[in-house]
Amino acid sequence: MSDNHTRSLAMVPGGAAPRRPAGREPVTKRRGAMKKRVSGILAALATAAAASAGAVASAAPAHNAKLLTAEEASKSPGPPETAAGTFTIPSALARRVEDVPLDDLVTQAMAAHKAGGAGLNVRLAEKLPASNPLLLGKGKPEIVFLGAEYCPYCATERWSLVMALSKFGNFSHLAGTTSSSTDVSPSTPSFSFYGASYSSARLVFLGDEMFNNHGPSAAGYPALQAPDALETMLLSKYDTPPYVPAGDSGGIPFIYLAGRFVLIGPQWLTSQLSRVSWAEAASTLTSGTSALSKQAEAAAGFLVGDICAITRAEPASVCTHVPSALLGTSTSVTG
Repeated sequence: MSDNHTRSLAMVPGGAAPRRPAGREPVTKRRGAMKKRVSGILAALATAAAASAGAVASAAPAHNAKLLTAEEASKSPGPPETAAGTFTIPSALARRVEDVPLDDLVTQAMAAHKAGGAGLNVRLAEKLPASNPLLLGKGKPEIVFLGAEYCPYCATERWSLVMALSKFGNFSHLAGTTSSSTDVSPSTPSFSFYGASYSSARLVFLGDEMFNNHGPSAAGYPALQAPDALETMLLSKYDTPPYVPAGDSGGIPFIYLAGRFVLIGPQWLTSQLSRVSWAEAASTLTSGTSALSKQAEAAAGFLVGDICAITRAEPASVCTHVPSALLGTSTSVTG
């Protein structure tokens, strides 16, 4: 997903200063096994861009490259991957994830909130200082996701992010992907935001996949979408202490919620999706009955609450269903 729209940083009052919550350490310890430092990410992207334009071009098709249709995909023996590491997913399955009822997300988030986040082991975003400028894209609050197709923790987070954002707008051209087959939780199925688009009357979403899932080679994973100057600044400023523990800078996924909240690392973790099919994962995570689906839905519910805080409770058709306890709930509140 890429959108070169004009952005601005508007000085609008925000939330309270952040403080690290109790109960975060287990998540960051597991995330530390695959983290990349910001300098390493940017250096790898620069190296890949300079090394061989032809090789990179062959690994990363144009953003508007046509993916296989569902009919074409069904004729293939397996998911037909593109050079970007993506494959076509049936639209009905994607809609099943997008259409998880809002009330289900809110119910699971409230259950986790009442348990202090521990009941379902769901992490919350960090609230940014009140003096932080609001990030606007096309005059609307902008949410930025920076991840990579190889990243297993990005894979779990995308499920909840798609559930949440679908309550405020619509995705187009979402594709499937799997995390690296050689990393922890190998071959975890997920969405990819590469080549996708998002439309909403209330906010802007930019999802960049910095690397694909091919490899790794001695040089690492092939680069896909390099962060622009603003995204590089956000990584350098917020993917560091006090927003992450000392020595744990540079983790992905990195989600910047319009200057009001930041989330580094996944809200929830699992190895149970490793090597399952995309269809099976979608079915499990939308069942509403499994422990995994409750985790994914709770994480999405917390994101919905944060987004309603950013959009000032708009649209009412969504945000009036969100209890005040979830509006802007973050580690600086519940920790």
